[in-house]
Amino acid sequence: MRQFDIVTARDGFTYCVLQANFVLDRPFVMLAPTDPQKDDPATPLTPRVMIDGTPHLVDVNQQIAVKRASLPRLAVVRLNADEGEAIKNALNLLYWGI
Repeated sequence: MRQFDIVTARDGFTYCVLQANFVLDRPFVMLAPTDPQKDDPATPLTPRVMIDGTPHLVDVNQQIAVKRASLPRLAVVRLNADEGEAIKNALNLLYWGI
């Protein structure tokens, strides 16, 4: 599991790993939920990513901490660099206003 990987939790929902790789050995991992895009447009705080060919929005405003042991070891999807950059931009906007 790495930063910006998409994982499926026990609840069946998909989440994006937000935590930097060098702190992924901690007991908890910060995640942001993803939702199929449907009719909602992507915004700076909800960047669009592709999961199995379907557009999803990553809602960085709805972050949660989850026990790392409760997550699968393997990612469902590994996001590309552009998608990761959009999520970084959303985090910068949320926390620093930039």
